[in-house]
Amino acid sequence: MTDSGIVKKQHIWFFDALRTVAFCLIVLYHFMADVELQGIYTFTGRGIIMHSANMHFLSIGVPVFFILSGAGLMYGYRDRFSAKRYYAGRFLRICIPFYVVYAIYFVVMCLLRRAFPFSREIPLWRLIFTLFASDEYVNALGLPTFTLGIGEWFLGCLIPMYLLFPLLRRLMLKAPRLVMGAATIAYLLLAFFYPFQHIADISFPLKLYEFMLGMFLAAYLSKIKKAVLAATLPVLALFFLYPLPLPIPSALKSTLPALSIFLSGMQLEPLLARSPRLQKVIKRMSGLSYEIYLVHHCVIYRIDEFIPWQGTDTVHMLVLFAGELLLIVLLAAAVRKICALLYRLFPSV
Repeated sequence: MTDSGIVKKQHIWFFDALRTVAFCLIVLYHFMADVELQGIYTFTGRGIIMHSANMHFLSIGVPVFFILSGAGLMYGYRDRFSAKRYYAGRFLRICIPFYVVYAIYFVVMCLLRRAFPFSREIPLWRLIFTLFASDEYVNALGLPTFTLGIGEWFLGCLIPMYLLFPLLRRLMLKAPRLVMGAATIAYLLLAFFYPFQHIADISFPLKLYEFMLGMFLAAYLSKIKKAVLAATLPVLALFFLYPLPLPIPSALKSTLPALSIFLSGMQLEPLLARSPRLQKVIKRMSGLSYEIYLVHHCVIYRIDEFIPWQGTDTVHMLVLFAGELLLIVLLAAAVRKICALLYRLFPSV
């Protein structure tokens, strides 16, 4: 790509930092939602701000993650690319950890319930969705599957994007502005006229745009000036602080703040590049992000259902969250070690 402005490949630390923040927000969001669903505690109005008139603060981690996914792949594969190695690598990195967590959690659920954890009415052929780590996404769309809630819906939404990436990469390298312009027009049409607004937050076409947006931004990292901060901060302030609902579709209330956070996060790069200690921390945490995504529901759901407290104070809930987060990180590290052993079976990849 001749006009990308990228001269040489170097580690982008703000990718790691934003990815770490994103998974922390997602885990906290699901913890708070499940605690309220279980009737243990209600956070709203008790000192922890959950949402404004235009966005849920904690849920912003999901669109940020989609943008980062596109940006990370495009930056990593912008020069050399082998489709065979790419697909093999994606399979190992995505599916193997999913299979490990699914197998372990399936046994745990059978022991806890002392029964098969699925309805007998689900056709056996729907195991195909589990094989492709997409069962939770398909289940969220209304088709019952053999899902255990592992990896959340976005995993099934993200995998087709990974499959499309080689084609999207080729298009981006040939005509990035044309491709992104066409994608933006399609996105806006869908955002305003999408016939399934009740599932817009998990819609593949809308989330694909966030993935492509990340790819486009990664191709132009060095050309994005610091002046963009002057534009992104007002956007964030508008969504976080404006007291009335903005007359725009919910999809834009997800994508625009996430884009602003990504661009604002770029301003951290010089600081992160000069701090080896901080680099070490965020790289370690970011490296566990996928495994954390896989196990966080397993921990939160199972622990919360055994909590005997009701109406306790916020401090107790934060202590509980800290304990669950520690367990999630430890289990994620264990899954990573197990997968590292399995990866040795594929030395050529």
